[in-house]
Amino acid sequence: MKTRPFFFAFLLLTLLTITMAFNAHAADYALGISEDDELIWRITTADTSELEDLGYNTADDRYQEGSRMKIQIEKIDATHPDYWKIHIEYWDWTDQDFSGSGETKYGYIYKDPTDPWAFLFVLATPFVPTPVNSYLETAFDGTTIDVDDTTVSLGFTYYGENYKFSYTYRESDGVLEKFALTQSGTEIYAYELETFQIPGYELTILLGITLISTFGLIYLVMKKKK
Repeated sequence: MKTRPFFFAFLLLTLLTITMAFNAHAADYALGISEDDELIWRITTADTSELEDLGYNTADDRYQEGSRMKIQIEKIDATHPDYWKIHIEYWDWTDQDFSGSGETKYGYIYKDPTDPWAFLFVLATPFVPTPVNSYLETAFDGTTIDVDDTTVSLGFTYYGENYKFSYTYRESDGVLEKFALTQSGTEIYAYELETFQIPGYELTILLGITLISTFGLIYLVMKKKK
């Protein structure tokens, strides 16, 4: 029988053994994104059989290979001392062309990676401050999440199957370059980053899984295997 959905944030909280380290002085970090940037995610891998075993409804566009999701950065509010507040326009997953206006949303990126909330918000947004490696290593120091250069990974075993979430960010601007959900080393859900030029702008295209609510929290539906 399928279990009910659990937000990925809850999964993290139950899996992590947190002994956060606090530094007296934090390095200076900056955002590599700008207002008017446009980001598009495309699903590049979707193993429907494995996803259905996990309880996902693969008829949903968010689990269809080739579906896309789009955001546009409307405003970056840096007035708060602890975080940047990012205002976006959001178009949900679709296999059709984007049309009309998107939905207004907002999210937060913490300026100091030693902040106890910073590591959760890293996994809830498609970009992190630069320098990327320094920010990630500091944010996840003392947790069970692995950091290798600009890649963050969380692995776990569930009913004999080994799963891993991996997030890879570009060093140049902190934009999410690749996401992968693997089962025993095989990708069952993945996205990759594309870029292209439009006169006057460099628009970054991301290929990805899903963001729910304010940029969304990735959730995993687990199914006990007989």
